[in-house]
Amino acid sequence: MNIVKMFHYLNGFYIVQVRGYMMEKLLNVLHINKIYAWDIKKDKTGALQLKLMRGSLKKFLSLSEKFKVDVKIVSEKGLPHFIKLIVKKKSFAFGCFFLFILFVFASSLVLKIEIPVDYSMNKEQIISSLNKAGIKTGQIRYLIDYDEVKRQFLIDNPEFTYIGIEMQGTKAKIDLYSAVKPQLITNYSTPADIIAGKDGEIVKILTIRGTAQVKKGDKVKKGDILISGNEKMLVGLSETDVYQRATGSVNANVEYIFNDIAVNILTPKEGCEFIEKKTVSFSKYSFDFIENNSSDLIEYSSSIKNFYFFDFKLPISITSKILYNKSDGVIKSEDKIINDVIEYVRNNNLLAKDVSIINVNIDKTGQYMDSNLYTVKITGIEDIAEIKYIN
Repeated sequence: MNIVKMFHYLNGFYIVQVRGYMMEKLLNVLHINKIYAWDIKKDKTGALQLKLMRGSLKKFLSLSEKFKVDVKIVSEKGLPHFIKLIVKKKSFAFGCFFLFILFVFASSLVLKIEIPVDYSMNKEQIISSLNKAGIKTGQIRYLIDYDEVKRQFLIDNPEFTYIGIEMQGTKAKIDLYSAVKPQLITNYSTPADIIAGKDGEIVKILTIRGTAQVKKGDKVKKGDILISGNEKMLVGLSETDVYQRATGSVNANVEYIFNDIAVNILTPKEGCEFIEKKTVSFSKYSFDFIENNSSDLIEYSSSIKNFYFFDFKLPISITSKILYNKSDGVIKSEDKIINDVIEYVRNNNLLAKDVSIINVNIDKTGQYMDSNLYTVKITGIEDIAEIKYIN
């Protein structure tokens, strides 16, 4: 359904049938009399069938009398006609209105507060503090001052350095960062080595417990022992081997290779005029709020807004795309292409968030329309240490 069809539906229209010798002449003067008709077609009996806007019917009937043409209203379509039918059934209309009001009210409430799993042990304490700061279940979410809630929560809980609040339907999703992250309870009684989780070149090794088996500059393979749990200790006057749980961290340069990453080689020039395209999707159906569907339009950015009823995600979404004309595009610099590659890799979780990228090499391997295909080689520093328990 495009924007024109939606306009006709919202405004309402009539489907009429026209018969007579002068019906062609009648059609010729419709435009002069500012009467808009569309979907004009002739049926098997020779009569014309067409669609008229609601406000044009009286003028059309008046003209048809002058041209001695018979007019029959076949049906009435659109939202006004639908509302008229509902109004006739008052009890049904009242029930629909009541359910609509109930739906709007229920969807405006905060019905659930979700806390990160890392802080589940202190969930009750955190929710209590959030309630005190000004957000609790049963509140109308539009009346909540989220900035004030965040400020008050951080004042009352100095152990936290950041709080984020995101509304997903009727669920308030809380994002927390603490000055000291929750510590994991580790069993040091079981002997273990630290091995390489990936291939790489050692850049830094920190040994807290155990014996280092590699040094800076060594190249290691996945599974190689980096820090052994075996450590010589002085017992009395002699040294003895003691196998314990190795503890430490090992940072290494790790190489990643990704093939066929597509990057649009054009970017909008300064002063470019942008066009916004909104697409409403309902289940498998969608329609666009833009009349210009030219193939010369290039996507610059996009975002998707989903809708929720309580904690359930509805099959309705609105996709907003920012577009610009191809003629307003200029070729990207290599630095810009590299930044786009890194953004693509990060956004698609192809690279762990804790990897610090130190070098990126790209090689063009192909082209598809306005995009180049690249083979990307990324070198990043990360902790490759993994625990391997000794049976």
